[in-house]
Amino acid sequence: GLLVGTDPTFFFLSLHEWGPFTTLFLCRAGGFALLLRGWQTRKPLFWVLGGLALGLGVYARADFVVIPAAVLLAALCARPEIVSELRERWREAALALAAATLGALPMLVSLGGIWTTSGGVGHRGGFGEKWSVLLSTLDGSHFYRLMEAGGRFDRMFTLDAPHTGFPVVLAVAVVVASAAVAGRYLARERLSALVFAGLAMVLIGACMLVIPGAVRAHHQLNALPFPQLLLALCVVALWGAGAGRAWRWATRALAAGLVAAVVVGNGWVLMRTLAVVDETGGRGWWSRSLSDFAGELTPEDRVVSLDWGLHEPILFVSQAGRAIEPIWRIPRDLRRRGAWTYSGSVRDVYLSHEEEYDLFGYGPDFLRAARALPSDGVEIREHRDARGEVAFVSVRFGSPHRIAYDGSFRIQLRTPPP
Repeated sequence: GLLVGTDPTFFFLSLHEWGPFTTLFLCRAGGFALLLRGWQTRKPLFWVLGGLALGLGVYARADFVVIPAAVLLAALCARPEIVSELRERWREAALALAAATLGALPMLVSLGGIWTTSGGVGHRGGFGEKWSVLLSTLDGSHFYRLMEAGGRFDRMFTLDAPHTGFPVVLAVAVVVASAAVAGRYLARERLSALVFAGLAMVLIGACMLVIPGAVRAHHQLNALPFPQLLLALCVVALWGAGAGRAWRWATRALAAGLVAAVVVGNGWVLMRTLAVVDETGGRGWWSRSLSDFAGELTPEDRVVSLDWGLHEPILFVSQAGRAIEPIWRIPRDLRRRGAWTYSGSVRDVYLSHEEEYDLFGYGPDFLRAARALPSDGVEIREHRDARGEVAFVSVRFGSPHRIAYDGSFRIQLRTPPP
């Protein structure tokens, strides 16, 4: 718990990412805890509740399915006798599977639409980028890099950033614990636990590296808490290893030093990253200026987001009466009808990015069309971060209007401005 709770990537994504990572983490932890309780007590209710919790965890990300599958495979490798026990408890296992299917039903029904809309969403990343994301996720530098790059994933790995050194500490712990295993200082139960945590971590991490589109930190964080659990198990193994008094104190000092190194490194990176956030208020796609603007919105306003990274934060922090995100509909309308059209009122406010932060390609062209209108018919505001850089742009029209997009934007004011 200490190792996970102070981990900078876990900490900052829990606070600042508008995706459902923390909810999925809760579903995962609750599901596994309930299934373990059902295994211990043989009460079917816990199997049902555990399966339901894991099924609910699939509601946002299909790659969540990888986690229970990898954990089950790791458990079978660490404790092969589970197979015979599962045969005896096949009814409870069937109940858990049925409950998981029920919880995941909304996701299963919508899979076709998800694949259709996500297929053309910008650059999805290759193996090299995924590997960089994995390393920056483990060493705690990921969010610092995002802040300095303004959220631009294609720039973040060109920047220098402080890191915790966790991958190095984990490697040292695994090597030393492996030596303790080879020296037969560990009981079978501890060896099984090490195999389980290590194999679960490797399987989940490997799957995230090969799944198409799984290129962001919330994908790589699916391996949590197994890296930290593996380190904790190595520390416990070292604490009890050693044949003589001197060796015992030496291994205990090493165990305590490994934990201290990770926690101190986590704290150092946390403070460095918080300093950047305080200095800039966030940049680009992660900017406090969006929250400041959201405070100006009223229940009569309708927000239209014309690029990625604007819609979800607005839903969380504004009082706008309605918020829509047509960037997902525009490609479908282009394929079906050749154009996307939208009729707006004076209560509509359009959000987009300048070219530096634009992802979908609609923002710069929309802003060119808006700036070509008479200045008394449109209000265009550039919202800047603490360093004076433009984070995003908002546009309001002074009269009802019609917007059409067929490869380029055309904006027609239906009545002339007063």
